[in-house]
This record gives sequence, C-alpha cells and structure tokens, in this order.
Amino acid sequence: MWRPRVITNWLMRSRGGILRNGVDLSGAEDHSASVDPFRMCEADLQEVAKSVEESVKGYEASPVLERAAEYFLSLRRERFRPVTVLLLAHAVTDGDEHRMTIHRKFAEVVEMLHIASVLHNEIVDDADMKKDNPRLGIGLSNGLSLLAGDFLLARSVTLLAELRNCRVVELMANVIEAIVHGDVLHRESPNPAETFDDYIKKSFLKTAALLANAGTAVMTLENRSEADVATAFAYGKHLGMAYRLASDVRNMERVTSERLRRESVRNLLAMSATGPVLHTAEGDEHFKDALSRGFSGTNDDPLGALESIRTSGGIERTAAQAMLHAESAIEAARQLTSNSPVRSALINMVDVAVKDGS
Repeated sequence: MWRPRVITNWLMRSRGGILRNGVDLSGAEDHSASVDPFRMCEADLQEVAKSVEESVKGYEASPVLERAAEYFLSLRRERFRPVTVLLLAHAVTDGDEHRMTIHRKFAEVVEMLHIASVLHNEIVDDADMKKDNPRLGIGLSNGLSLLAGDFLLARSVTLLAELRNCRVVELMANVIEAIVHGDVLHRESPNPAETFDDYIKKSFLKTAALLANAGTAVMTLENRSEADVATAFAYGKHLGMAYRLASDVRNMERVTSERLRRESVRNLLAMSATGPVLHTAEGDEHFKDALSRGFSGTNDDPLGALESIRTSGGIERTAAQAMLHAESAIEAARQLTSNSPVRSALINMVDVAVKDGS
C-alpha cells in the first residue's frame, strides 16, 4: 500500500520555513496535485456564503455581523473548514444535488461555529498578543465581539436543528464543549505541570475536534457504515491536527526570526505554551521555571528564551508531529472514496493545511 512520503528536507531551514514544501505526494498513484479543492467547491461555497449573508441580514443585524461574515469568507484559510465538509460530502453523495443542499447547510453550521469561537476569543486575547499577531482586523469592540459571537452561535444551533438529525446535533454539541474546554486549557497555560502531550490534547480540543466531528456528521447524514464514520473522523482529526501544529510551527518561526520588543516577546510566551515552547521546557529547568512565572521574574530573559526555543529542537519536533498527522489524514482520504478527483482534492487539502495553516 502506498504511503505518502513526508518531505525529506523539513529539517533544513530556509527563508521559507521548515514546512515550506508541504507534503511530498510524488509517489501517489491515481492522484493529481493540480486538483484545487477550493475551486472544486467554489459553487457550493458561494451558496454557503450567500446563506451566511442572508442569515445576518435577515434579523436586521448590525453591519458588524455583515462585516465579520464577509471578512471570514473572503479569506482562503477561513474557507478551510467549510470546504473540508463539502469535500467529504462530495465523496459520499455521488453528485446528488438534494443531498448536497443538506451538506451545504451543515457546512454553514460549521463555519458559523468557527467564526463565533474566534469572535469570543477576541475578547480574552491579550492586547499585545493581538497587536503582534492580529486575528480579525475589523475593529470590533469587546462588547460587539461577544454579541456577534453569541448571535452566530445561536443561528448555527437553529440551522443544526433544521437538519432534524439528533445524532448530528449531539456531535456538534460535543464540538462546542470541546472548543470551550480547549479554550479554558489555553487560558490556564502555561503551568508548571504542562507537557507536550497536554499541548497535543489542547490542540485537538481547540481545532481538530470541529473537523473530526464534522466528518462524523457528514457520514451520519448519509447513513454510512461505521467504517466510513471512523475514517471520516480520522481524516478530520488528523487534518485539523496537521493544520494546528503547522500553524504553531510557522508562528514560532516568525517570532524567533523577527525583532520584537522584549515586552511583546514576554506576552507571547506567557500567553500560551505551544509545542516548541513546551518541548524546550521539558529539557531546560531554568526555562521551565521562567515559563511558569510568565517570564516576569527580575532575571528572566524573554529574548534569550527565544534563542533557547530556536535551538532546542522543539520547532522541529512539532513540525514532525504535523507531518505524521498529515500522513494519517492522506491515508484516511484514500480509504474514504474511490472517486479520483474528490480523493485528490481531499489529499491536497492536507497539503494546504501544512503549508497554509494559520
């Protein structure tokens, strides 16, 4: 059985970063790297975007909601989740337009849940963190972010109920719980007892749980076999994990290569411990102690800590984990469908996750 080959030179640093080449698919049989998953779902995505727009306008919502929806749906990386749902649906509906109408509505639910989560995160994100790593860029106050997030969450639940599938409702309820749990762990981080394994768990809750359960939901809506349900869950899980870990690698590469203010670095490190940071802490007691204090001690050196992260191998270890998840996602895609174009699109989404995750 063919297995995707991870890039052989991911340890070789360059201006493009250690994940710059994505996943090596040169050994894949019956796979086309030219299949663009976003273009394949372009018509579906236009319907999703139109529906989201109608949702926020239909309740005489303020321009804030319209601006938030337009912002997210205009970004390639923010279309990542609904496109994943739509591709999984195409893999099992055999072009049935009636069935795809249902899955487009579900893709809208998934996107609204994601947008609501990010809007809520804006409220609790540290000001310095947002300044150095802006997320929204649409000028929402905390109050408006909260209300907009609440509205989209409520609207997503309404749409979910319209699907009339109790199991799917249960799955998405689990997703909301997982995201909140992950955010709580994120806000409690770092702590002296936190490990790299804790980081992996947190990453699943915050990012991968949505895609994993969405994959399960797509198969459930189509009454697919338990094997297909498990495979779709695996695809979503590993795709989400590759996306999250690759994003953390890219962010840490940026932080360790740019000239940031000492206070900004301290805030970035104290905000949350990602894989590269925790790997460094596991091998450096002084770094671990400083991390537990949020680098607020008199003798703590945030800029020196960046150098420790850069040389500890933590970035490389996190990148390796991202690539392992990428391999697993690709294998799941190959098991899920024999439809060559759709399978190629699902595989190419993994490459997008590794190269474009943010």
